[in-house]
Amino acid sequence: SASPCSAAYAFNTKATPGAVIKAAVGTYSQGSGYLNLTGSGTSGNPITMYCAVRGACYITSSGTGAGGTNLIVFMQGNYQQLWGFDITDTNAAVPNVNQAVFVTGSHNSFVANTIHDIQPDCSSVGGGGIQVYNGASGTTIDANRIYNIGNLNSACDSAVQVDGILDET
Repeated sequence: SASPCSAAYAFNTKATPGAVIKAAVGTYSQGSGYLNLTGSGTSGNPITMYCAVRGACYITSSGTGAGGTNLIVFMQGNYQQLWGFDITDTNAAVPNVNQAVFVTGSHNSFVANTIHDIQPDCSSVGGGGIQVYNGASGTTIDANRIYNIGNLNSACDSAVQVDGILDET
Protein backbone atom coordinates (compact mmCIF):
# COMPACT_ATOMS: atom_id res chain seq x y z
CA SER A 1 0.00 0.00 0.00
CA ALA A 2 1.17 3.51 -0.72
CA SER A 3 2.00 5.86 2.10
CA PRO A 4 0.04 9.10 2.21
CA CYS A 5 2.10 12.14 1.40
CA SER A 6 1.71 15.87 1.68
CA ALA A 7 0.22 17.85 -1.17
CA ALA A 8 3.49 19.75 -1.61
CA TYR A 9 5.54 16.54 -1.73
CA ALA A 10 3.24 14.98 -4.32
CA PHE A 11 3.15 18.10 -6.47
CA ASN A 12 6.78 19.17 -6.27
CA THR A 13 8.64 15.88 -5.97
CA LYS A 14 6.56 13.09 -7.47
CA ALA A 15 4.75 14.93 -10.25
CA THR A 16 6.28 15.23 -13.70
CA PRO A 17 4.81 17.12 -16.64
CA GLY A 18 1.41 15.62 -17.47
CA ALA A 19 0.86 14.21 -13.98
CA VAL A 20 -2.64 14.25 -12.53
CA ILE A 21 -2.84 14.19 -8.73
CA LYS A 22 -6.21 13.25 -7.25
CA ALA A 23 -6.35 14.60 -3.68
CA ALA A 24 -8.38 12.55 -1.22
CA VAL A 25 -11.16 14.22 0.73
CA GLY A 26 -9.71 15.77 3.87
CA THR A 27 -7.73 18.66 5.29
CA TYR A 28 -4.28 19.53 4.01
CA SER A 29 -3.10 21.75 6.85
CA GLN A 30 -0.05 23.89 6.25
CA GLY A 31 0.27 24.71 9.95
CA SER A 32 1.17 28.39 10.13
CA GLY A 33 2.92 28.17 6.75
CA TYR A 34 1.77 27.82 3.15
CA LEU A 35 1.57 25.28 0.33
CA ASN A 36 4.48 26.09 -1.98
CA LEU A 37 3.90 24.65 -5.48
CA THR A 38 7.19 24.82 -7.38
CA GLY A 39 6.88 21.93 -9.85
CA SER A 40 6.32 22.83 -13.50
CA GLY A 41 4.51 21.14 -16.32
CA THR A 42 4.77 22.00 -20.00
CA SER A 43 2.45 23.56 -22.55
CA GLY A 44 0.84 20.27 -23.56
CA ASN A 45 1.38 18.52 -20.22
CA PRO A 46 0.49 20.63 -17.17
CA ILE A 47 0.67 19.26 -13.64
CA THR A 48 -2.88 18.99 -12.36
CA MET A 49 -4.01 18.56 -8.76
CA TYR A 50 -7.73 18.20 -8.15
CA CYS A 51 -10.00 17.30 -5.26
CA ALA A 52 -11.75 13.91 -5.49
CA VAL A 53 -14.96 15.62 -4.33
CA ARG A 54 -15.17 19.28 -5.28
CA GLY A 55 -14.97 21.47 -2.16
CA ALA A 56 -14.24 18.59 0.23
CA CYS A 57 -10.44 18.98 0.17
CA TYR A 58 -9.34 21.80 2.45
CA ILE A 59 -6.02 23.61 2.12
CA THR A 60 -5.69 25.51 5.37
CA SER A 61 -3.23 27.71 7.20
CA SER A 62 -3.35 29.16 10.68
CA GLY A 63 -1.03 31.97 9.63
CA THR A 64 -1.16 35.40 11.19
CA GLY A 65 0.90 37.28 8.64
CA ALA A 66 3.74 37.46 11.16
CA GLY A 67 7.20 36.52 9.97
CA GLY A 68 6.31 36.67 6.29
CA THR A 69 3.64 33.94 6.34
CA ASN A 70 1.23 36.02 4.32
CA LEU A 71 -0.37 33.45 2.03
CA ILE A 72 -1.87 29.96 1.88
CA VAL A 73 -0.99 28.72 -1.63
CA PHE A 74 2.05 29.94 -3.59
CA MET A 75 1.98 28.89 -7.27
CA GLN A 76 5.59 29.46 -8.39
CA GLY A 77 5.88 26.88 -11.16
CA ASN A 78 4.56 27.11 -14.69
CA TYR A 79 1.70 25.11 -16.23
CA GLN A 80 0.10 24.18 -12.92
CA GLN A 81 -3.61 23.46 -12.44
CA LEU A 82 -5.48 23.51 -9.12
CA TRP A 83 -9.13 22.38 -9.21
CA GLY A 84 -11.92 22.06 -6.66
CA PHE A 85 -10.25 22.94 -3.34
CA ASP A 86 -11.52 24.95 -0.36
CA ILE A 87 -8.79 27.37 0.73
CA THR A 88 -9.03 29.24 4.02
CA ASP A 89 -7.17 30.58 7.01
CA THR A 90 -8.33 28.80 10.17
CA ASN A 91 -6.97 31.54 12.41
CA ALA A 92 -9.94 33.64 13.53
CA ALA A 93 -7.68 36.57 14.41
CA VAL A 94 -8.02 39.76 12.42
CA PRO A 95 -5.75 40.13 10.61
CA ASN A 96 -4.68 36.65 9.57
CA VAL A 97 -2.96 36.25 6.14
CA ASN A 98 -2.77 38.80 3.32
CA GLN A 99 -3.29 36.48 0.32
CA ALA A 100 -5.04 33.17 -0.12
CA VAL A 101 -3.34 32.39 -3.46
CA PHE A 102 -0.28 34.15 -4.86
CA VAL A 103 0.71 33.30 -8.45
CA THR A 104 4.15 34.12 -9.89
CA GLY A 105 4.39 31.28 -12.43
CA SER A 106 2.89 31.49 -15.92
CA HIS A 107 0.16 29.53 -17.70
CA ASN A 108 -1.45 28.31 -14.49
CA SER A 109 -5.13 27.46 -13.99
CA PHE A 110 -7.11 28.00 -10.84
CA VAL A 111 -10.60 26.59 -11.37
CA ALA A 112 -13.70 25.75 -9.28
CA ASN A 113 -12.10 26.52 -5.92
CA THR A 114 -13.59 28.25 -2.88
CA ILE A 115 -11.59 30.89 -1.02
CA HIS A 116 -12.85 32.45 2.19
CA ASP A 117 -12.04 34.06 5.53
CA ILE A 118 -8.95 35.98 4.45
CA GLN A 119 -8.46 39.08 6.62
CA PRO A 120 -5.46 41.11 5.39
CA ASP A 121 -3.57 43.39 7.71
CA CYS A 122 -4.02 47.14 7.66
CA SER A 123 -0.75 47.89 5.92
CA SER A 124 -0.27 49.51 2.55
CA VAL A 125 0.32 46.02 1.12
CA GLY A 126 -3.40 45.24 0.93
CA GLY A 127 -4.37 41.69 0.11
CA GLY A 128 -7.14 39.42 -1.09
CA GLY A 129 -8.22 36.11 -2.53
CA ILE A 130 -6.15 35.47 -5.68
CA GLN A 131 -3.27 37.66 -6.79
CA VAL A 132 -1.48 37.14 -10.09
CA TYR A 133 1.81 38.94 -9.69
CA ASN A 134 3.36 41.21 -12.28
CA GLY A 135 5.31 39.08 -14.75
CA ALA A 136 3.08 36.01 -14.61
CA SER A 137 1.11 35.50 -17.80
CA GLY A 138 -1.50 33.21 -19.31
CA THR A 139 -3.28 32.55 -16.01
CA THR A 140 -6.81 31.13 -16.07
CA ILE A 141 -9.10 31.94 -13.14
CA ASP A 142 -12.55 30.44 -13.68
CA ALA A 143 -15.62 29.47 -11.63
CA ASN A 144 -14.09 30.18 -8.23
CA ARG A 145 -16.21 31.25 -5.25
CA ILE A 146 -14.54 33.96 -3.17
CA TYR A 147 -16.16 35.45 -0.07
CA ASN A 148 -15.43 37.02 3.31
CA ILE A 149 -12.30 38.71 2.02
CA GLY A 150 -11.20 41.88 3.73
CA ASN A 151 -10.98 43.50 7.10
CA LEU A 152 -14.00 45.38 8.38
CA ASN A 153 -11.94 47.09 11.06
CA SER A 154 -12.26 50.86 10.59
CA ALA A 155 -8.57 51.18 11.48
CA CYS A 156 -7.89 49.57 8.09
CA ASP A 157 -9.46 52.35 6.04
CA SER A 158 -5.99 53.36 4.84
CA ALA A 159 -5.12 49.95 3.33
CA VAL A 160 -4.19 50.28 -0.34
CA GLN A 161 -6.56 47.62 -1.61
CA VAL A 162 -8.27 44.38 -0.78
CA ASP A 163 -9.45 42.38 -3.80
CA GLY A 164 -11.17 39.10 -4.47
CA ILE A 165 -9.03 38.72 -7.62
CA LEU A 166 -6.14 40.98 -8.55
CA ASP A 167 -4.32 40.50 -11.84
CA GLU A 168 -1.24 42.73 -11.95
CA THR A 169 -0.07 41.60 -15.39
